[in-house]
Amino acid sequence: FRGSTNITCPAPPPGLLGDDVLATADGSKPRACFQIEDVTTQLTMSQRSSVYSSTNTNSYTGTAWTPAGGSLLITFVVGTNSSVADPTSVNGHGVAYTKVSLASNSVGTTHAMSVWVAKAGAAPTNAAATATFAANGTGAAVIEYEVIGADVSGAATAAIAQAVTSNNTGTSASTTITGSASNGAMYFVTHLANEATAANTGWTEGSDGNFN
Repeated sequence: FRGSTNITCPAPPPGLLGDDVLATADGSKPRACFQIEDVTTQLTMSQRSSVYSSTNTNSYTGTAWTPAGGSLLITFVVGTNSSVADPTSVNGHGVAYTKVSLASNSVGTTHAMSVWVAKAGAAPTNAAATATFAANGTGAAVIEYEVIGADVSGAATAAIAQAVTSNNTGTSASTTITGSASNGAMYFVTHLANEATAANTGWTEGSDGNFN
């Protein structure tokens, strides 16, 4: 079954097994029993905050909002500098985010892309997510999502079934993921050109912006 809640199988009726027959058909014999939990919770993924900044600084902050208790928070960050570097930390709503492990974080020689996740907890605060770098950069984007209905029984990173990356050239970007149809999916694209982009059919665009 899927989920973290313990399930107790009910006692089966008498006569279920071949040796539980006739006078001994009282339902007391050992037998195998399992139960499948029907997961009906639907994921709701919403883009809540975004900032695109060309300011020369080491800290970039989105807009304040209040997450739902028990939700999963996902923040995409891309920063620019003379060399590729991820933020040293992302914080917001009274919690610290954990960086998701990616196979590659570089976009060209000056841009770094990273994904950060956190559990909102029972009583998240009205605040903004802040990405902090070790040194001043020349710009950054901080885009925050809220996911309601995710399995947050473990660590925040455990709620991410898979995280894949790819580098593409030309006018389109693509990558391949596999998994259950009941899982939600989102993708983040950094395009090194100041021009409009469009999501593919079947996808909903959460945020689109630019910075130097």
